[in-house]
Amino acid sequence: MNSYFRIGLAALVFSAVASFAAASVAHHKHDVQHGPHFREFQAARMHVIADKLGLSADQRAKLKDIRKQTAATVQAVRANTALKPEQKRQQIAAVWRSSRVQMKSVLTDAQKGRLAQILSHPRRLNRMAAMRVRVIGMENRLGLSPDQRGRIQAIAHQTASALKPLRTDKTLAADARRAKIRELRQDEHKQILAVLTPEQTKQLGRMRHRMLAPLGPLG
Repeated sequence: MNSYFRIGLAALVFSAVASFAAASVAHHKHDVQHGPHFREFQAARMHVIADKLGLSADQRAKLKDIRKQTAATVQAVRANTALKPEQKRQQIAAVWRSSRVQMKSVLTDAQKGRLAQILSHPRRLNRMAAMRVRVIGMENRLGLSPDQRGRIQAIAHQTASALKPLRTDKTLAADARRAKIRELRQDEHKQILAVLTPEQTKQLGRMRHRMLAPLGPLG
């Protein structure tokens, strides 16, 4: 699924009260990272990194093969009853070190530099991964059709294209820039809402309510 689709859907879901929604994500992030969704969280981290690095289809395929082989090797080590616990830990650590070397060999020099930059901000990466896990869950609960997904993706892509030059426009005062960005976002939300059925709109409202409920009354 194109990242523009998830950006658009996430923006819509969290638009009600941005600062409170951000706090809600932080409130639930521990559950995503350490609870039953841990595997999804780890996969989401990989997807976020892949998107940020701009990996080609060939690079993605090679990395997928490396991860698959690594998982199989780790599983075999864990199942080896001839090894003591400490030996298993040492061998698994060696497998992961080898895997990281193999993965880095797939990247260009520019991508390696970008990867180091991404990994230097682990909290930001974890927030983005947690957001991805939650948005994927929202997609499934809303039951969006392929046509709806395509239309939302197109809307989000159009908004992103309009925002890019605006963010770097030095001729605008800060307040004017923020106002224009807010206007574009509001228009994006209206367009996305128009894609949803009445029942999906109600479901989206219930999602917002559940996400903000732990924070108490707003205002």
